[in-house]
Amino acid sequence: MTQDLLEVRNLVKKFPLRGGFEVSAVNGVSFSIAPGESVGLVGESGSGKSTLGMLITRLTSVSSGQILFAGDDITQLPEAKMRRLRSDIQIVFQDPWGALNPRMTVGHALGEPLLLHSTLSASERDKAVKELAARVHLPSSLLLRFPHELSGGQLQRISIARAIATKPRLLVLDEPTSSLDLSVRAGILAVLDDIRKETGVATLLISHDLETVELMTDRVLVLYLGRIVEQGETQGIFAKPVHPYTQTLLSANLPADPEASLHRYAAHGEIPSPINLPPGCLFASRCPLARADCGIQAPNLLPVNAQDSGRQQHAAACIRIADGSNWLAPA
Repeated sequence: MTQDLLEVRNLVKKFPLRGGFEVSAVNGVSFSIAPGESVGLVGESGSGKSTLGMLITRLTSVSSGQILFAGDDITQLPEAKMRRLRSDIQIVFQDPWGALNPRMTVGHALGEPLLLHSTLSASERDKAVKELAARVHLPSSLLLRFPHELSGGQLQRISIARAIATKPRLLVLDEPTSSLDLSVRAGILAVLDDIRKETGVATLLISHDLETVELMTDRVLVLYLGRIVEQGETQGIFAKPVHPYTQTLLSANLPADPEASLHRYAAHGEIPSPINLPPGCLFASRCPLARADCGIQAPNLLPVNAQDSGRQQHAAACIRIADGSNWLAPA
């Protein structure tokens, strides 16, 4: 059996506030990613998706829990050792304009990770930089320009090229197309798909774009207020979401076909404050199917089908699954 490339165990992140309060951004998240696998992470704004990506790449520290990469716990790894590991774990940020040094040419920005993480000579680095630009379908003439001279789509291609320069084993993609025009998104997604197929890199795709997640991933994790409420094979969850929150989330997506029949599921009520999370199911205050015991204890992820097992298992954190009454009525 292939060892997981990434394993996250009961990860928690709390941000301190004045007065001794804390914001609970990630609350006991556990999941794994196999080598070469593509996993999607979805949820509304404020669910903790980007924070989770920052934790996995160790760009912010964890409050508790473990992050295992290739079997090694990197949660408390000293920065010097973590710096050596960064060639294996790379991230593409949402904002391509803020991801690059405005005082560096994009060619210099592409060559920097090779300078830090390889033993290539100057001439070998120059050749590798041109090959990276070609890989993301950019002419080498752009390498002499500064970031402000490029379009958003070109900058994101440079960001992707820089992320794959060190041949990483895991690539975290944090909303890689959300700041781009629709006309250039397809090209960026095609580049990412080609890179994954060519290199076998594992990816964690964080996105609000549900159609992109459905197209680009093998499995999907649904996050709500820092907890995974549903997970499983992408096609299975998109075809038949089980958790009431997933049902509302997917039903809010607008299909490209204007003639498509829409079945909306409404969630009413207030979202709990991440400063003072209630016990029990965090979606209970908005769920029309909630009953008294939903607010007592946080539900565990349970298999939707008893015979399912393994990585592709469809599971949801809802106590109504057992009695088969976890289906919302159209609004």
